Amino acid sequence: MKKIVALLMTAVMTIGMATAAFAAPSPQPTTGTIVAGKNASGQDVDLSKVKTSDNYSTNDAPGVEKIKANPQSVLKDAVGAANANGYGLAYVTNITADSDVQFPLTLTFKVNGVNSTSKVIVLRYVNGQWVQINGVVGDGKVTVTVDGASPIAFYVLNTNAAGGNNGANGANGTDGSKVVSPKTGSAPVMMCVVAVAVAAAAGMCVTSRRKHA
Repeated sequence: MKKIVALLMTAVMTIGMATAAFAAPSPQPTTGTIVAGKNASGQDVDLSKVKTSDNYSTNDAPGVEKIKANPQSVLKDAVGAANANGYGLAYVTNITADSDVQFPLTLTFKVNGVNSTSKVIVLRYVNGQWVQINGVVGDGKVTVTVDGASPIAFYVLNTNAAGGNNGANGANGTDGSKVVSPKTGSAPVMMCVVAVAVAAAAGMCVTSRRKHA
C-alpha cells in the first residue's frame, strides 16, 4: 500500500510541475490578409483579384523601407508626435489589384491581436508619402476604404507599452509598442487532474489506516 501511495504522490508531483503558468500564445498582428471586400456599390469583390503582397514598385520601395526602419518617425510625421505615442507598427503590406478592378474599395484585413476596443492607426503610401486613412476596428479585423492599390501600414496602440519590438514586419522604436500576450495563467484541466489525484491518494491513505487500526 505504501508503494502505491508513493507512486500516486510521485504522479501528483509530476503533474503539478506541468501546471506551471503558461503564457497564452502571442497574437500575431502581422497577418495582413484581405478577408472581405466591397466596391462602391456595396457588392462583394472577387478576392482572387485583390490581394496583398510583399513586392513593391520601384517608386514605393523607399517609403516601405523607411517605415520598416523607423516606424515611429514615419508615424509622427503623418499624425503628429502627440498622437503617435504608444503605437507600434504591426504590419506593412502592399495592396495589389487586377486591371479590371474598380476603386474605391472597402477592404477588411485580418489583424490578429486587435479587438473592437483596440486603437489602430492606418497609413497608406500615396504620391511619395505616408498619409493617414480611417480604419474601423473589429475583433481581429480592420476595415479601410482605399481609392487605389498601394502599400498600407497598420499601427496598434499598446496601453502597456514601454518600448519594444513593433511587429514582425516592423523595427524597434524609441517609444513603440507591441501587441502583447494575454496574462499568463494555469491550465485548468491540469489543475483538475492534480486535485483528483490528491483526493485519490488521500482516500487510499485513510483506507489503509482503517485496515490497520
